[in-house]
Amino acid sequence: MSDIYSPFIKFTYTIVDPKGRPNQKCHLVNLNFVIRVETGNNNDIKIFLTNNQIINVELGRDYKASSIINEILDFSAEGSDYNVYNISSFSEK
Repeated sequence: MSDIYSPFIKFTYTIVDPKGRPNQKCHLVNLNFVIRVETGNNNDIKIFLTNNQIINVELGRDYKASSIINEILDFSAEGSDYNVYNISSFSEK
């Protein structure tokens, strides 16, 4: 049986509720809708999508922004799950 790869990549992150309990969340990005990916100064990436949305992701210390950008742009990130510090914003242009 062959492996099936999804066009989605998943950014998994944890937030803490007001009582201090951790809650795991995730954000899926369809690689087919990525227009471009940029990096900032603090190991973060900004993903621009065809539907006029921008996603800012602060990566965990185990990931290099440049490596993830390359994986996203050449579609080798299909089906990957990245643990991140924070999805700092998700907005429309």
